[in-house]
Amino acid sequence: MRLLLLLLLFVNIAFSEVGSLSGRITDLKNSEVLIGANVVIKGTTLGSATDINGEYFISDIPEGEVDLVVTYIGYKKKEVLGVYIKASQTIEENILLEADVISIMGVEVQAVKKEGDAASSLAQKQDALEMQDNISSDQISKAGDSNVASAVRRVTGVTIVEDKFLVVRGLGDRYSMAQLNSTGMPSPEPDKRSVPLNLFSTALIKSIDVAKSYRADLPGTFGGGNVNIRTKIYPERTIYRLKIGSSVNTNLLPGDKYRKNLSGSNDYFGFDNGSRNLPSIFDKQIVDLNTVPDDFMQNLKDDSIEVITGFDLVGNDGICDFACDTVMQVDPDSTTLRTNLWKKQAYPNMSKFPKIFTNTLKKAGLPSSFGLTLGTKRDFNSQLEGGFLFDASFSSKYKNLDERFMRWSVRNTSLVDTTKILIPGDIQLDRQLSQYSTNMGMNISGGLTFRKKMKFNLQSIYTHTSNDRFISATGKSLELSEGALLINQKYSEKSILQNSISFLNEFDFLLGTIIAKNNLDVKITSGRSVLYEPYIFSHNYYNDDGSDYYRVYEGVNAANAGDLYSSEGNEKNSSLLFNHLLKTDFVDIKYGMRLDSKERRFDRRYLIMDFSDIETSNDSNYIFINGQGSVGNQFTDQNLTYYDASIDSAYEGYMYFERSSVYDAYDAKETVDAFYLMANTKIKGFQISAGVRSEDYKLNMNPMHPVTDFRPYTTEDVFIDDPVTGFDTSYTDTLLIKFNKSKKSLLPTSTINYDLSEKSKIRSSYSKTLARAQFREYAPYAYQEFFGSDVSIGYPFLKNTDIASFDIRYDYYPKGLELVSIGYFQKTFRNPIEVVLVASSGRSYYKSWQNAERAVTNGVEFEIRKGLPFIPASVGFLNVNSNITISSSEIETSDSVYVYRIQDNNAVGFYNQALSYTKTRPLQGQSDMVFNAGLNFKSSTGYDLNLTYNTYSKRLIALAGGLSGSFWELPFHSLNFTAGKKIGKLKFSFRINNLLDDDVEQVHIFEAPEDKILNANYQGLWDGKKWRDGNNYTTTKYKVGRSFSLSVTYAN
Repeated sequence: MRLLLLLLLFVNIAFSEVGSLSGRITDLKNSEVLIGANVVIKGTTLGSATDINGEYFISDIPEGEVDLVVTYIGYKKKEVLGVYIKASQTIEENILLEADVISIMGVEVQAVKKEGDAASSLAQKQDALEMQDNISSDQISKAGDSNVASAVRRVTGVTIVEDKFLVVRGLGDRYSMAQLNSTGMPSPEPDKRSVPLNLFSTALIKSIDVAKSYRADLPGTFGGGNVNIRTKIYPERTIYRLKIGSSVNTNLLPGDKYRKNLSGSNDYFGFDNGSRNLPSIFDKQIVDLNTVPDDFMQNLKDDSIEVITGFDLVGNDGICDFACDTVMQVDPDSTTLRTNLWKKQAYPNMSKFPKIFTNTLKKAGLPSSFGLTLGTKRDFNSQLEGGFLFDASFSSKYKNLDERFMRWSVRNTSLVDTTKILIPGDIQLDRQLSQYSTNMGMNISGGLTFRKKMKFNLQSIYTHTSNDRFISATGKSLELSEGALLINQKYSEKSILQNSISFLNEFDFLLGTIIAKNNLDVKITSGRSVLYEPYIFSHNYYNDDGSDYYRVYEGVNAANAGDLYSSEGNEKNSSLLFNHLLKTDFVDIKYGMRLDSKERRFDRRYLIMDFSDIETSNDSNYIFINGQGSVGNQFTDQNLTYYDASIDSAYEGYMYFERSSVYDAYDAKETVDAFYLMANTKIKGFQISAGVRSEDYKLNMNPMHPVTDFRPYTTEDVFIDDPVTGFDTSYTDTLLIKFNKSKKSLLPTSTINYDLSEKSKIRSSYSKTLARAQFREYAPYAYQEFFGSDVSIGYPFLKNTDIASFDIRYDYYPKGLELVSIGYFQKTFRNPIEVVLVASSGRSYYKSWQNAERAVTNGVEFEIRKGLPFIPASVGFLNVNSNITISSSEIETSDSVYVYRIQDNNAVGFYNQALSYTKTRPLQGQSDMVFNAGLNFKSSTGYDLNLTYNTYSKRLIALAGGLSGSFWELPFHSLNFTAGKKIGKLKFSFRINNLLDDDVEQVHIFEAPEDKILNANYQGLWDGKKWRDGNNYTTTKYKVGRSFSLSVTYAN
């Protein structure tokens, strides 16, 4: 707070010493505005260029009299003398320029196109062949978005789910693709190809382009849209920029206490120092300290003694006197000795495991962010230039959420009356989340340009995020009644490194009498993503007497004292991109190829924490958590298995046991070889384009054990007709379980655009594209993300989804940065891939993926950008922008679900529990309405103020079985405010997020007809609010809180 007051005081003092200058530059004869005229204060470096409206603005001018120098190509240079600048005021000075009559034999004009500003972004949208929406780095900066996931929501029809995955026009990440500089990226997600967009800091971004309609030179996996994140190569001049900032959230202020997991020395920057890893001795060794290996001390294992067997019938003296015999048996003393020697060697390894269950209460620090940009361009001679750019950014954030989490169940009203009623289910929890997260990004690029035509570029981009999370929940959960205490601790890191080399060449050559312009583009890319998740550790407790003491829970359904999941994933990708554009006066022809390859290895180990042999005393089964102790004391050293060398004896306590299976790891290789051809021509206002793309897709996936690499297999009996003997012979063949998938596709597209005038255009497009299943969705083996969750089983007979898309749009560009756009889209899906549920024993489901019969989505998009002229230029410039997408979707599901059965290589049908009373429902993730609005005011005194709003209608986020309905996310109303002010080389920025202090709420919605369901009027209260509102039954609700951020940027 002191820092904020000092900064505000400094800003206030600085404002009183400077003034501003604004105006419009026009032609003396016809009064037309002049775009790009230069206005410079004589004798200084202060100046400005006129915008698309012919207007200029210069801020931070010292008080006093100044002279202006105005220049523009083709016009006479003009000096305006004696303009007096007043402190804290804006002086308006309109200027007329006179055309200069000159005689030139030949002129070569070269212009540098400014990239990353709103004007270049709008020009790109206007010139694009396809239907494209975009957002520039300037617009991102004004909105104050910190990562791409936050920024891309401002594009028409785009939303984000789970704060990171893309949804375009209501179609989720399966149907939408993200690229980095027109090439694919490796994904750190274990079960998806999708790249989480919150990995990318907006500090690295030049622009974000979203293609809504398909072109043949785009990847064929195109449904909702293609998002291209474009970064910078090198600047047009020497630049340097340093930015520092901080933020706070009302949910967790600096100094407030939060719960922190196991700490490491590099935690501030989000890098583990190795202290959270499983011991290296178990990298290729199964964790089972309690089982003596067969090859351990074979001499003791084989020791035997003579034992007399028979019956003692006479004298009862222990001496055999009937049916007596002497046999050799294993010496029990040797067995005991061998077991003890093993424990002496193995039990000390328990102390090498990281104490991931430990946690402490700490005071939250002040979140921080900083960024550094350095770049330059150098002209080596008149024909050769080069440059480099270095961008780096880092931010940290503390988070605290108090959340209510409930589930609802369907029951009969009575044994006689089968009318259904919805009542509170087996889960009613109050959860508290504490989290520390980081986000780091780095871009290093450089290039050479020869004669402005030939370009050679190198670029390396690195992103890294970390998440250290602690969750505690109290209440009721499944077989635990009131008094449950559930703990979940997690640490994870995700990173992407992408390197690229590109070569671009523009040249002309003669085809007979035709001059053809050529554009050659070659790019080679290699990348790697890493998922490092050393632990997700869950441990559960219960309280059955109302005291402050909790007992560790080891109940029914194979519950353990603790469950540990440790995961690691690596994905490597490589890509070769070749494009050749041949332009003539009557037709443009473009052809090329793209060869993509991905290799992935994913390992997830599952360990349980349990007693070794003998339960410890009851006293050690309790922990005290009422502010005087930490959850997890149950697993501290005094209760863990260890070997006491001083008395040469083993202490039996808690220890880890490996429960990983042969399906907990996999390696996969995916290749896509694509070739395309497209042609484009302009005829009397029409722009007609047609193209086709061929894709050859191959996928190979192999499951295995994460430690031993053992491959699962099945057997089959093979019968052979022996021609010699005339009899059938048979043998058993062993078949490794693996999965191969291949498919060739031909994807046509056509576009017809018509220029109604220089300012208006009609666009239309039709295309056929496809969507493919994710890695895990193909794999025909069971997978469980964590204990108690639904078991996922892939389905190897999944088909590609065929998508037919039609778009039409009208664009009108009145003037400057203004835009009016309205469009309609329709997409039909054959064999859409959707989640299905199959009931299993207990309270869970088997989750799988199937091809539904059909689906359709259609909608209308509207966008407007308008300058509001009622504010005079002497005060400032006010602009409004808004866009809305109204759409609907329907998918027709199947009555039956088919689950692949490995033993007979066949599919078995089950009833689809994802059905309710109808076979149709919306697509998952689709909202009927997505709305964005923004108001930008740039004052004459140098203030830049922005108000942005985003919301969406409710959307389906998860399916539930049968009558209980499905899970929906209700609208969230995001209203944010940003303000900025430049003072010399300093820029001060201030931002408030979630001004409305809105809550995130997810609900269970009953979907059955009224005559089938009697809604229970459950009057459960939480925070004074009912959990039921009509047919909406709240399942999750939490406050996001308001956040406030302040930053200072120093730049040239």
